[in-house]
Amino acid sequence: NLGDTKSPILLVEGDAQDEMRAVRAYQETGHTNRLLVARTAEHAMTLLKACSKGLRFGLVLVDLYAPRFGAADLIKRIRREPTLSEVPVVVLAPENVNEESLCTLSEDANTWARKPSSRTEYCNLLDKLVHAFLGVASKGLCKEPARK
Repeated sequence: NLGDTKSPILLVEGDAQDEMRAVRAYQETGHTNRLLVARTAEHAMTLLKACSKGLRFGLVLVDLYAPRFGAADLIKRIRREPTLSEVPVVVLAPENVNEESLCTLSEDANTWARKPSSRTEYCNLLDKLVHAFLGVASKGLCKEPARK
């Protein structure tokens, strides 16, 4: 998938505010990969399986507390599916989760990252993840808004 601007990205996020923040931050990155959102792990699996028949997801971003059965269970389900097992998965975790628990809960993921508190930090994180996992050049568009 390196340099892949066609592979969609899936965000599995149960919190509406976090979802909105992530979507806005992603839009600010300037990347053209389509960002799809699932609010439940079941919905995520439906989207992933539907896509596996043609276009493959290039990256899955999973909220540590993905609703209906959690990130760890969702990742295990992804890894058990032959057509999905190689899809990169990144767990997004809040600041208050200790690193040891996070490593245990995300052991089947490719990596994990802390959910940034500002939109600009979120934009930079998403830009880096798209660059790292899809090989799509960083756009460098994430800027702090001008203060009035």
